[in-house]
Amino acid sequence: MYPKLQAQIDDLFMAHKYPAKLWQSQYFPGEDHTENAWSKRLHIPLEFMFRKTKQATVE
Repeated sequence: MYPKLQAQIDDLFMAHKYPAKLWQSQYFPGEDHTENAWSKRLHIPLEFMFRKTKQATVE
């Protein structure tokens, strides 16, 4: 169910020209939504959210 719904969100972001550097979608086939599964990939959103970049503006 996730890939289809995430594709809709991705399309919405792109349609509204939301800057690609401010969002990303990733899918991990075969992984579940448990603490053990998340512990293997928690670094991905944390590094994305807390990376040092110039402040982006939404146009």
